[in-house]
Amino acid sequence: MKKDTKTISYVGKEVFIGIDVHKKTYTVVARVEGEVVKRWTTAASPKSLAEQLLKYFAGATIHSAYEAGFSGFVLHRELETNGIRNLVVHQLNFDQ
Repeated sequence: MKKDTKTISYVGKEVFIGIDVHKKTYTVVARVEGEVVKRWTTAASPKSLAEQLLKYFAGATIHSAYEAGFSGFVLHRELETNGIRNLVVHQLNFDQ
């Protein structure tokens, strides 16, 4: 169930963010204590995404991850610069 992140305090909590990176958009899912608390799609702007995460989850420790690909490490550097712990992960291909 999606929760209203404007009325919930995330101070002191750990938030885990999964990002699906596309050329024009990012699709984002946030989980707290094992529950999905927010899903959204936003323009593919590293600075804007970092600002959104810090706004939505003020006071939380934010961990994020996205799959390595065409977009390189610009998003990674922006998230890290803003205190968001990020992993860039390699795509696993289980068909091989």
